[in-house]
Amino acid sequence: MLQLSKTFSRLIGLILMFGLGSVQAQSGKPENALPELTNLQAVAQEAKQKNLPIMLMFGATWCDFCHTLRHEVLDPMELGGLYQGKYVVMRHIVIDHELTMPGFDGKPLNMRTWSDNIHADLTPTLVFFDSQGKEIAPRIVGISNLDMYAALIHQRLNLGYQALNNPIRLPAMPEQLK
Repeated sequence: MLQLSKTFSRLIGLILMFGLGSVQAQSGKPENALPELTNLQAVAQEAKQKNLPIMLMFGATWCDFCHTLRHEVLDPMELGGLYQGKYVVMRHIVIDHELTMPGFDGKPLNMRTWSDNIHADLTPTLVFFDSQGKEIAPRIVGISNLDMYAALIHQRLNLGYQALNNPIRLPAMPEQLK
């Protein structure tokens, strides 16, 4: 009887594991739409060419708030196709990975060390830069209200446009953006 119970438990576990995985795969929704930062110099060059701010989300694999922010706000911004390369250059940085890439100036830059040095180690943190690596708008640290988060991003981007002498201005509410 005990052996049958163990076998049944394992069978149920396998069904749940594979069943839930196939439901997620069938949903067609990508795991994460916001691109990972792999080359800061290339991102800076794109931002300079288009005279756009760079918005970097500093997150961690263990940070539930980071995952919520990505899935509820940043991934939809990316998937909607209205922001990336038109109003902002957005990327995600995982600060708990040891990743070195070209920095703003092309020199090797370790992401974990850099996030510590610029005090972006409290996650999630959104930092707004120009193409030279200068912060051009106040950071957004943490999540207070998801419903208003995109509006807060719009406000910060508008401050970034001012710093860049870019005439673009986003409406207060994302729903007004077409």
